[in-house]
Amino acid sequence: MKRDEKEIQKILDHSLAAYRDLTMEEIGVTVDRVWENVRPGTVSTAERVQRLADSRSACPAITRRGSLWWAVGTIAAALAIAVLVPVKVLQRAPAELEDIGGSRKIKFGEAVRSNGGPGETLVLADGSRVEMRSGSELSLERADDGVRIRLRNGGIIVNAAKQRHGHLYVQTKDVTVSVMGTVFLVNAEEEGSRVSVIEGEVRVQQQGVTEKKLGPGEQVTTNPKMESLPVKEELTWSRQAVEHVAMLEQATALPAPVPKEATRLEFAAASIRRENIDTHTAGAFNCKGIDGELFPMSTYLQDITPPTPQGRCISEKIALDTIISRLFSSSPKAFTGGPIQQTVVGVPDAMLQPPYFQIHATAENPSRATKAELQQMFQNLLMDRFKLRIRREIRQMDGYILTVAKSGFKFKEASGPESITGKLSQGPRGIKGNVRMEGVVTTLQGMLGRIAGQWINRPNVGDFIRSVPVDDRTGLKGLYDITINISTVETTAAGGGAAGRNGGGAGYPPLVLDPPLPKALEEQLGLLLTPGKVPVEHIVVEHIEMPSEN
Repeated sequence: MKRDEKEIQKILDHSLAAYRDLTMEEIGVTVDRVWENVRPGTVSTAERVQRLADSRSACPAITRRGSLWWAVGTIAAALAIAVLVPVKVLQRAPAELEDIGGSRKIKFGEAVRSNGGPGETLVLADGSRVEMRSGSELSLERADDGVRIRLRNGGIIVNAAKQRHGHLYVQTKDVTVSVMGTVFLVNAEEEGSRVSVIEGEVRVQQQGVTEKKLGPGEQVTTNPKMESLPVKEELTWSRQAVEHVAMLEQATALPAPVPKEATRLEFAAASIRRENIDTHTAGAFNCKGIDGELFPMSTYLQDITPPTPQGRCISEKIALDTIISRLFSSSPKAFTGGPIQQTVVGVPDAMLQPPYFQIHATAENPSRATKAELQQMFQNLLMDRFKLRIRREIRQMDGYILTVAKSGFKFKEASGPESITGKLSQGPRGIKGNVRMEGVVTTLQGMLGRIAGQWINRPNVGDFIRSVPVDDRTGLKGLYDITINISTVETTAAGGGAAGRNGGGAGYPPLVLDPPLPKALEEQLGLLLTPGKVPVEHIVVEHIEMPSEN
């Protein structure tokens, strides 16, 4: 250590020892006052010392001690700091707010409001990250032994850095959460607060209630009337939803019990054949267990397709990548629209063109096989006969983010049953239905694909849409009565004829709507549809072979 650094250390050790039991608020006020009087400027050093001696009564930490020697020691220490410590250290902001335009510094007491889009991210000085849900408001305060986040409304996900000294607190109107280093979520709503833990442990103190510890996957609400939601569902609005869900699953995973005898589920009989199709007939892909159908068909397909017998799986006139997508999806909603969307890559083009694969399979005991068991049997069939090997990846892809506008959503909860298809019904003059937000997402995915002209042509089977990913970050969980008044503008295809797999299949022109879809959503529903990166699950086919027919 250099000589001047040693002198500074002596001054600091001697002068500040008497103030170790002061609160953070007192220390903060004192340092601010001292710095105001000793910062470099046109005033001489002697004048700055005299100012401090004259104004020490304005500094709580000095007045509290009542000793001129302690005051002089503090002044000397402050002068040493002012001269030799970089100004940026003394004036470091407690946090920075990251947004699309870059970042800006946040001061203690300053109100921070997230925008109407995908929310904001606050980075504290200790490295902790606070992700704010759209429409949330908070401020930072000094605590006796750390920093307090005061959440006035909305929701936040806190990824707290390991606290070496003190604590990080989150406080709402009726609960205080203290942490040393963990990942958790806090919602402040009108009727109360809800705290959920993703990783690590937090201490929760409710008003008039004994302190409680929460671990991964655990949740507490301050009002018994508040709805308890699965922690996974509470994370859907986050930009890091996929990472947080994976973190939660890892933190809550229990060691798998070792089975006495590992039984591999297989069909009693299965046939795979190639089928040439010369008409645009409807395809079928379904398995029927004792607890229902694995992939229920739409009402239209049910009317023109024979029903699937009990304990059997049937696949006809369906491309192989669709079969893989449905069988190996990590989420049952991945291929129909949900928090994580999905695509399959790596299947050779030769296996996606006619003749297609016709697969019929029967369980050993059809009267007892469940949907889950039939799915495992079908997976094993593909791995055995097609030599299929896959892996899963989450990739960020260009898509759209659905959020609630600042003015709030403009639709009501539905009084009737959910639409049969689970999504909005489309007509020439609009779309409507009683749906959940995942049904809205499913509808938007297809419409955006048609707007972009993303038709895929499958010879002899017909053309279908490659959906555009849409990430639901509205946080809305109910069943809603939704109507969008929107009209299709008549257009003509340029050139006609079947096009390639990436657009304009069968000469269909891109869909044109009046008013444009984003405008209709904002004005009629109070929803914002903005371009952005969306997490998409990719099932990557590492190996696959042409099976023998039998």
